[in-house]
Amino acid sequence: MKLYGKTEYDAITKSNWNTKFNSTRSLFPFSLNTGTLNNTYNVSATWVGDVNLSHSAQQSVSSIASSSIRSMSLTTNVVSTDIQASILTELVNGKAYAYISLNPLQNELVGTQFQLNYDNSVLKFDGVEFKTKGSPTNFGTNKGTYVNVGSLITDGSNTLDNTTEYRIMFTPTKNITNVLGLISVGSTDAVNKDGKQLKVKVN
Repeated sequence: MKLYGKTEYDAITKSNWNTKFNSTRSLFPFSLNTGTLNNTYNVSATWVGDVNLSHSAQQSVSSIASSSIRSMSLTTNVVSTDIQASILTELVNGKAYAYISLNPLQNELVGTQFQLNYDNSVLKFDGVEFKTKGSPTNFGTNKGTYVNVGSLITDGSNTLDNTTEYRIMFTPTKNITNVLGLISVGSTDAVNKDGKQLKVKVN
């Protein structure tokens, strides 16, 4: 960087900046006032290469304010093919529950299917409760060691939003204190309004 006296710095203009920035200055010419330990210097700092002073000290009266920096932003019309899902489990009053919730992000989600695996030596499937917007076809089919659960909208009347939730209920057949390791998500499937398959990220 370079240090200038404030008066000299404020006098830099569009017409004389090349005479200021082509010179080399590594030290500012400080002078010691004899008889005092307190010396005040009014200086401004500028960075080498900052020819329009846009990233340097603010001039009191800028003579080169018209030399502004232009910025550019980029936007994209690409829509992600990912949706998000989460699974929570709990053991309450002798019942085991798994909750699957959705976040379609910016996708128009019309169909989902989750394979919810469970340990049938410890849990007995009881049923599924659905929290869905509109009137989709909801399904929860027990396959013995897993449950196929999901929704499908075929008439284009609505989409599945982030209020969608599936509650899968089980009764433990043995004494357990938690459901850790007894329930997990296997394969997943999702489709948007245009019939395009979406990727489900489960956390």
